[in-house]
Amino acid sequence: MKKILAYTLAYLFATVLMTALVGVIVFCLFWAVVGLIAFVTWSAPVIVTPFWVVVRLSLAIGVVVSFFFVFSKEGKSFADDFVKDEFKL
Repeated sequence: MKKILAYTLAYLFATVLMTALVGVIVFCLFWAVVGLIAFVTWSAPVIVTPFWVVVRLSLAIGVVVSFFFVFSKEGKSFADDFVKDEFKL
């Protein structure tokens, strides 16, 4: 039972970690592209994208990428290493 709980927490942690990392990266890249376009054209964007739309889009992309990560070989090795290091199983 302890092993099942440890792996559940490891996969949950991997999902949350990858969602946060990818979400922040996508969020920053989006605003960097908008800023770069505004800098190159020397004008403000015609349509201003709402902040929360970008946050939701970033988190949605982060969730999709984290699911692909968790079901990959790298995700399994991440969970195995996390269980070995944190729970000593």
